Amino acid sequence: MTTQCFAQIRHVTGEVKDLTGEPVSLASVKIDRGTKGTLTDEKGIFDLKMRESDVQILIITAVGFQTQRVRLNGRMKNISIVLEPDIKQLETIVIFPDGSLKALLTKAYRKIVDNYPQNPLELVGFYRSYHKSAQNNRYLNFTESSLRIQQSGYEHSNQDAQVEVLKLKNLVLPHRDSVDNVRYFGGAFMANWNDPVKMRATFLNPAHFEKRFSYHLESISTYNHGEDSVYVVRFNSTDREETKEGRIWIDKKTLAYKIIEWKDSDPKNVNPLIPLKRLTRNYLTLYGYQNQRYVLKYTAIKGTNHNKKTGQDIDYALEFITSAINFGRDITPIPLGKRLQFGELFSEIKSSNHVSFEDEYATTELDSILRLERLVISKERISADDYGSLDLFKMNTKAKVYKVAKRLMVSYALHTTFFKSPGKGLVWLGHVGDTNKNAFEIPGSRIIPAGMFSIGYELTPYKLLKIDFVEELFASDIYKSTAIKFYQYFLIKPKGNPLFLSASLGLSAGKNALYVGRLTDAQGLVISGEVLKNTPKVYLGDQYVSGLASAGLEYRKKRLSYFSELNYTQNLRRKEILVLRENRNFWVTKNIVTDYPSNDILITPANIRVAVSPMSITCGVRMRL
Repeated sequence: MTTQCFAQIRHVTGEVKDLTGEPVSLASVKIDRGTKGTLTDEKGIFDLKMRESDVQILIITAVGFQTQRVRLNGRMKNISIVLEPDIKQLETIVIFPDGSLKALLTKAYRKIVDNYPQNPLELVGFYRSYHKSAQNNRYLNFTESSLRIQQSGYEHSNQDAQVEVLKLKNLVLPHRDSVDNVRYFGGAFMANWNDPVKMRATFLNPAHFEKRFSYHLESISTYNHGEDSVYVVRFNSTDREETKEGRIWIDKKTLAYKIIEWKDSDPKNVNPLIPLKRLTRNYLTLYGYQNQRYVLKYTAIKGTNHNKKTGQDIDYALEFITSAINFGRDITPIPLGKRLQFGELFSEIKSSNHVSFEDEYATTELDSILRLERLVISKERISADDYGSLDLFKMNTKAKVYKVAKRLMVSYALHTTFFKSPGKGLVWLGHVGDTNKNAFEIPGSRIIPAGMFSIGYELTPYKLLKIDFVEELFASDIYKSTAIKFYQYFLIKPKGNPLFLSASLGLSAGKNALYVGRLTDAQGLVISGEVLKNTPKVYLGDQYVSGLASAGLEYRKKRLSYFSELNYTQNLRRKEILVLRENRNFWVTKNIVTDYPSNDILITPANIRVAVSPMSITCGVRMRL
């Protein structure tokens, strides 16, 4: 005979207020003699799960308030707690001079190199995000994921993070476009870009003190049961174009930033190209102490957007909590094929099979110094009757188009080559019947700058198919080509932002020609069935089909790629041509292409040849859509 015993679990909820009845946010609620605890949210509400075997005493602490102990009686669940202010802390504020506050903030900023890891590190944690209708509180999408994040040390704020999705659950409303027709990306990277210490936020930088922000000391408070203390500094924008305000918790001993919370209260358009208007946006970041360094423990963004196209408000939240940290110098970089692309739509990724996040929730309850609301999506909250299919691959065509379009890329580049001729010399240009030829001097070589616009499609992170359109930047010469190229990339810098060697092969077709002069007496001259009425410019060059090969370097950062290439061109078919360009009016230019030598245009000496160097250089930037 076997016997099974189950520990009885119950939830204790309540609210924490001050003497005036205002909610106390970020108040610590901990079980006495235990490891479990949580923090109150912005409304002073907490929710703590505990066993019947736990000590039935709660310890409540908050910055600026006296510590309070509450004994739970019987099945007490909903409790109300009132904290009294710590008078000693309030008295300390009065004697703290303003000059010392600026010195404190400056020292804290300079101590970043001592308090935070400077070498690369790896975070493993739990990421959650959701969007829901503010009108009826129904979810539009909900994401839970375990992430592995590799990032540079805190001295390299310009480096992107590498993110690997370990497991993922995506629930998406198929008809969400009726509420919010915008697709979001980049949230899974928030452990990097939403870390104000790593990114050197402007309100932390001493260069902006009293120029863009003003500061005052709110309190000097204790934590960790009175063993340590923090300075609580409030700041707000003084620049009319900014509306940031918030608070900074600075450890008194180490001058490390422990908590940073701020908000942007100015409604604004996030991007003029999308129909979103930001109504509220609140940020919170907490740092934990490990291996004698402070590292990101928790970061969150919550707020409300207004979709001008649908006319509805959308509440959203993004949260990341760290569960494990690797400070080792021998961190193996995440393979490129497993890295999450910055522009990839996270909510459109297929969910992992039979995924559960119970372990992550347990880690959150044991380790977090901030309460993470446990949003479990169940049939009681989201059902097929309310939302239709939750299957990502039964979504409408528009969502699938978004997913394909994210692999499209456009690029802009400067392409330079040069024309060459046998040497400097005079060239006489005229037409049949013209007895007074014009003399022009052709240079031995001339650099031709051209602009290049490209459309590409990423087959894999290592392979790219691209079409280039090249045209001269100045009208002094003609250089036009269209090319299709296949790229293969070789990763040579796996840590931080990736650096690649690139190699490509392709085909191109086009024409290029060097200016040799004007026909000054062309009245009535007919070329290829076109009557020349003005004084057209004459260009001598080639029309060709060529094979292409190139080698170069490419550096990728977020959605952008910066590249440089050395190109080699081998003519497969070539024909000498003359191009006559005539300005018909201010807007219209007529180009006439004819073979060379021509029966209508005379060039002396007749054996002159103009060619383009087979080598060229391209430098530019590519952007993922």
